[in-house]
Order: sequence, then structure tokens, then C-alpha cells
Amino acid sequence: MKILEKRGLIISFYDRTKEPEEIKKVEGMTIPWGVKEAIKNVGRLPDVIYHRGDFGKEPMIVVFGRDAVSLAKLAIGIAMEEKGDV
Repeated sequence: MKILEKRGLIISFYDRTKEPEEIKKVEGMTIPWGVKEAIKNVGRLPDVIYHRGDFGKEPMIVVFGRDAVSLAKLAIGIAMEEKGDV
């Protein structure tokens, strides 16, 4: 996360363990609920939203951007920085 913060990205999260049962029961409702929670946490649409998973649910990171090319460049830059090539 430090690499993302260093790039000035707004980062937020949501806690899947706090997801209401009525949301869990409906297919496709978790992500919209989580995005709303993440926006509430920072007061605006973040660049990055993550959660650490829950029982039977994998952790996830979502990165938003203008378009596929800018996201690909960001991902490559992050990978290179993590590897130490930058």
C-alpha cells in the first residue's frame, strides 16, 4: 500500500465481516455495498478499494482509472517499483 500512497492515490477499504446478512444473501450485492462503505470511509470515490476477505471469501483489491491504458501503466509502474527496477 505504501507504493500506492506514495503515488498519491486515495485508498479505502471495507470490512467483509461487517457485511449485513441481507446483502450476503443476494447475488451481486456485495461489491456495491462494499464500494459504498469504502466511499463513506474517505468521503469520496477512492482510486483503490480493498478488503481482507471473510470466511470463504478471498481478499480483493480494485484499482480505478480513466481507461485501460492508464491502469496498465500504473500496474507496470507499481510492479517495477516493487521489484526495485525504478
